[in-house]
Amino acid sequence: MRALLVVALGVVAANVDDRIGDILDRRLSSPQDLCPSSAHGGSFIGLVVDDVYTVRAPQDGSPERWELVDETTVTEDKRVANSFCGVYLQVLPDDGDDYNSVFGPKSFVWTAVEFKLRVPEKGTYTLFARWSGGDTVGGGDSFYVLVADAAGNVVEGAPTWKEKRVPIDETPGAFSGCCYDTSTHACPCSTELEVDGKQACEDAEGYWVATADAVKWGATCVAGEGLMEPMAPLWYEFAGQEYGNVMDFDSEPWDATCEAQGTGTADSGRDEATWELEAGTYTMKFYPREDGTALDAIYVAPFGASPPEGLVLTEGQSSTCPKSASSSSSSSSSGGARAWSVLGSVVLVVALVVLVGLAVSHPRVRAKFVGLVNRAPADAPGAPTYFEMSTDGGGERGEAFIVQDAGVV
Repeated sequence: MRALLVVALGVVAANVDDRIGDILDRRLSSPQDLCPSSAHGGSFIGLVVDDVYTVRAPQDGSPERWELVDETTVTEDKRVANSFCGVYLQVLPDDGDDYNSVFGPKSFVWTAVEFKLRVPEKGTYTLFARWSGGDTVGGGDSFYVLVADAAGNVVEGAPTWKEKRVPIDETPGAFSGCCYDTSTHACPCSTELEVDGKQACEDAEGYWVATADAVKWGATCVAGEGLMEPMAPLWYEFAGQEYGNVMDFDSEPWDATCEAQGTGTADSGRDEATWELEAGTYTMKFYPREDGTALDAIYVAPFGASPPEGLVLTEGQSSTCPKSASSSSSSSSSGGARAWSVLGSVVLVVALVVLVGLAVSHPRVRAKFVGLVNRAPADAPGAPTYFEMSTDGGGERGEAFIVQDAGVV
């Protein structure tokens, strides 16, 4: 009886575990898509506390990955303050790595956060990002963002004009170095002799970086002479914030200014991340330029909608798409089937326990049962009974031997 009850409990536990596993699998593999919020002028809203995104592992073997961080589990010197819900995504480990070698969309092989947007009609959409740097020295505050269509093709951003920039070492001797601003993280290039440029930089309380060193982290310089170049950007760079180095989401609650196809230590602030999208499903992807970068929420607004000035959000306020009738029906049906399966298993086992109990309660059956259990084979005196464990005869530790008339099996 006791053994059968254990079996019954095991069946129930197994079904419960399966159900929990199914729920976890659905949450991890099928995050909810974002749809326009009627309460916010048709804008898409995504909080990292909600199940509305997918984290992709790096394709190049780099160690960094977007990780969910609980504010209460990190020390104050590592904490990015004032996330909406006490948790945020951050590129970890934050050990000073950067990703500035970008030559096109195929360069983005690093860890990514992906939000799916269901766009109902053609329109122009602009990203407002609630993000911050992950340190106070300017080494973890930049990321790239791009949009891909349902086929995986990168969608061009809105056409714009951009000040032409060139690699700092493109023309030997043209630039002696650049002066790094530890607050804005910009590094304007100098055409002066290195000794003069360095002195001017130090007078301005900047950090001088010679060309040979600046080229290692992708420094670029304005080509000069008012040169501009037209482009439909394939990505946007958010790098540095107005009040930099504060590790606080509230310091610039919703950032929209960035640089079209930027790669430098500080974005120009002359662009907005804007796309002209047809109706369809799109994926907005966020890649780190530096580890330590942190993300709290996104707000993607159609042209004419109010910007998210003063907007404060709570858990569950992501603008998730309503489940379709077929999806709800399927989910309900699946859930009902699992429930009936569990109930059926329990009823079957209980019935079996009752039947066996009734049978054993009969005097003749009980006597026969006890005789079978306690009788050892005549040619094997001292053989283990049903209730004993043995490692003899090649058995492994923990194997049980059942006594039958023909011997031990």
